[in-house]
Amino acid sequence: MKDNNHPKFKEALAVFAFAAMAANSAAAQNEYGGYDIVDTPGAVEQDYANVRGWTVTANYVDGNFAFCSAWKNVGNSPVSIGFDNMQWQLAVPIVSRDKEWSGGLEVDGDQRYASGSSTANNAIAWLGLSELDRLKRGNQAIVSVGKYDFDFSLAGVTASTLKVSECVQNAGQVPTRTSGNTTQAQTGNLHTARANCETVFGGVFGCTLTQHSKEGSYREVITVDSDTPDMERYLIKQIDDTQGEVWVEFSDQPQVWNYKGYWEPASHDVNCIEPAANQGLAVQEALGHDAWMLCIR
Repeated sequence: MKDNNHPKFKEALAVFAFAAMAANSAAAQNEYGGYDIVDTPGAVEQDYANVRGWTVTANYVDGNFAFCSAWKNVGNSPVSIGFDNMQWQLAVPIVSRDKEWSGGLEVDGDQRYASGSSTANNAIAWLGLSELDRLKRGNQAIVSVGKYDFDFSLAGVTASTLKVSECVQNAGQVPTRTSGNTTQAQTGNLHTARANCETVFGGVFGCTLTQHSKEGSYREVITVDSDTPDMERYLIKQIDDTQGEVWVEFSDQPQVWNYKGYWEPASHDVNCIEPAANQGLAVQEALGHDAWMLCIR
């Protein structure tokens, strides 16, 4: 039976050098667990497409996909519309002292109630699907926050929001044409991070963690490579919140992954994982009488 008070496996994975990235990503999120489409701390833009005068970008925080948005300049100020897979947002350059505001969104003379949040340089209107549809069908919009108004043309909004939706579905990877009529998303660079690792017999050593594309029902797939070439490599596939499966590749058997069964966070150190108890005979034989443990800090 699983101990619900036992450190969760995903928490153990978090400290595997991705802890810093996860912490920074969390810090960049807003209080609702999503991302503001403007003024997001640490966000890095990557061009996705240009449609009808709007520039569509994919935005990443610490290498992780966060949201897609489209922007254009109105005068000398940008207006943006985007989606973080949780909430459609419209951002205009109005500075408000209120963290959350109530005001109006007027489309072609039809003004209706609107609300949203404020960043350092922008007011963000939260859009439901009905508000988004109004923008797509309209010609001119005015966002009102307090005593300030910002008006702009809605030309190209339909095309840009469709492209934003596509961008989010592709996690920011631009589709590329392959043979025939099929398309596939470009695979970006794998996410890597440096850490200090420790094993029972290897002691402490520098290592590199690589986060791979997810496989099947596994939540995360990570390889751990030592800076020392004669050290073993680890392949970790997270199953759920409490456990994962581990394979080991030895230096004298390259490209051969030896299955080492189910592992879970070590009870004495959340930075470490170790084989779970009471596994099958095949796993017991694979583990032998050695003491297995992997710590990553």
